[in-house]
Amino acid sequence: MPGDSNKIRACVFDVYGTLLDFNSAIKKLRDKIGPQSEQLSALWRSKQLEYSWLRTLMGKHTDFDQITADALDFSLSTLSIKDKDLRNDLMGLFHKLEPFPEVSKILKELKSNELSIVILSNGTSHTLTASLQQAKINFYFDEIYSIETVGKFKPHPDVYRIPCDGLGLEPKNIAFISANSWDIAGAASFGLKTIWVNRSGSKNEVLTFDPNFEILDLTMLPELLSAGDFR
Repeated sequence: MPGDSNKIRACVFDVYGTLLDFNSAIKKLRDKIGPQSEQLSALWRSKQLEYSWLRTLMGKHTDFDQITADALDFSLSTLSIKDKDLRNDLMGLFHKLEPFPEVSKILKELKSNELSIVILSNGTSHTLTASLQQAKINFYFDEIYSIETVGKFKPHPDVYRIPCDGLGLEPKNIAFISANSWDIAGAASFGLKTIWVNRSGSKNEVLTFDPNFEILDLTMLPELLSAGDFR
């Protein structure tokens, strides 16, 4: 139909920090970790991302589970935490992250529309499937796309091509939703329409690839998508 060429036909979701709360692993062991809990959580997450970027730049790929373990080991060592049981417990909880409060309700609402709802994540297919299942949101997704198919991590442009090829859609017909501003910049650079879930009230990246929309959580997402004005 005339005027439909820019219509959003699929929602592509990031997982960590967007649907699942990365900090929930630390929160469950806050009493055991003590006053270094917040510092450990922040360092673990930042090193996890840093190692994914470095390995992509170096052409030395390993899967996200290994990167997560390496980042945790670095973080524990940096903070002089030598509890091996704690280390193993944290890795176990990484695979059991809790969804943010509004996630299930919003996904259910989106599922009733005619949109494809898919995942695009740095995680491995096995870990993503298991994590989404334990969070009881796996059945909302039509596809789970992992970067493992290209062996490069976000924000490499080859990653954002995965859902385009998989769904047979142009970038302009896909709304990419992420809580990570650097991820939004990568997707916008590739040509996807973007919605930044700015849960922490952070400043936007100065990379000239701004999100089409910025929201505090997923609550406003159905309204944005129904309006359909991403130009």
